[in-house]
Amino acid sequence: MRIAIVGLRAPFDTEGGVEHVVGAVAPRLAAAGCDVTVYCRTRYNRHGEVEINGVRLRNLETIYSKHLEAIVHTARALPEAAREHDLVHIHALGPAILSFLPRIWNCPTIVSVHGLDWKRAKWGWFARTMLQLGERSANRFADRITVVSDELRQHFQDEYGIETTAIPNGADLPDDTGRVETLERFGLKAGQFHLYLGRIVPEKNLSLLIKAHAKAEADWPLVIVGGHTHADQHYADLKATAHESVMFLGPRYGEEKSALLANAGSFCLASNVEGFPVALLEAMATGRPCLVSDLPPHREIFPSPDHGAVILPTDDPAVWAAAIRTLESTPESERTISGQNARKRVENAYSWDATARATLKVYREVLGLSSLDPTAPQTP
Repeated sequence: MRIAIVGLRAPFDTEGGVEHVVGAVAPRLAAAGCDVTVYCRTRYNRHGEVEINGVRLRNLETIYSKHLEAIVHTARALPEAAREHDLVHIHALGPAILSFLPRIWNCPTIVSVHGLDWKRAKWGWFARTMLQLGERSANRFADRITVVSDELRQHFQDEYGIETTAIPNGADLPDDTGRVETLERFGLKAGQFHLYLGRIVPEKNLSLLIKAHAKAEADWPLVIVGGHTHADQHYADLKATAHESVMFLGPRYGEEKSALLANAGSFCLASNVEGFPVALLEAMATGRPCLVSDLPPHREIFPSPDHGAVILPTDDPAVWAAAIRTLESTPESERTISGQNARKRVENAYSWDATARATLKVYREVLGLSSLDPTAPQTP
């Protein structure tokens, strides 16, 4: 089963939810017997055209601008992907505009929707229109649409009257808490800082989080980890308004990222728009108590107050400030219990192995392969 994956920057050590999903799922598909090629945008693939964990990386250049980067790369990748593979898997609505192309070579196509990207504040009217066109193109041309949340599944059912396949994102359960030396390098103490990890873009609502942290007169610093590709002005505005107890550490990977996640006193996600946030699942997997905004995917992840999160409004810094003060004054033993509940929620409901199995099942169905077919790859 030759699979081409298109629509992302690069799958390993690259910032972004789609990038993380592919980086976690593609090696599992390869381990199950699939021949997997991921088409990368050359600038972001620091590994080069190599094979990593059974996944072949194929570089293609693009126009590196906010509006053209994804669509130009997808246009270059799809003809080759469709000619040389049994199935093309397109990620995200922007690239899905071109989901008709594989049909020219009679290549089955799956589109995975990670969020209603046209709702994101960073896009102007033209880009939003194009993203909505991507949604309609996926509905018209894809052999199957997968979505990451019940909210998205319901959206496609209400808007187009079609059934999609819901495959939520996952997280791995780490075995250790990271090296203390890593925290010392940043001047942080274990369990005594609030953490945001993700892209620094307007829809993440970091301005509210920074205001709330200041209003709370918090004892713990607020640590913001992530990059700001195509959002330089927004990043500059946030830094200009942030008080001295807010730390911007830029993107962090590997040991540094693991240590920050594993030792944060809380994980904070105040977003206005989300698909099914991988960073939140990772924080839960490390046993962090969470403060999250009131969005449908967050309520899907935390259907009960016992699952380790406090759900807060997206537009009220005072409520967030009160929650920050309350969390800091909560005994460590109670915070630990909250974090353990969050970890159990991931362990019971959101694993990358389950995501990979569900994805492979869709591949088999689209290609007409019976799960009993002895030539079909078996799930890990």
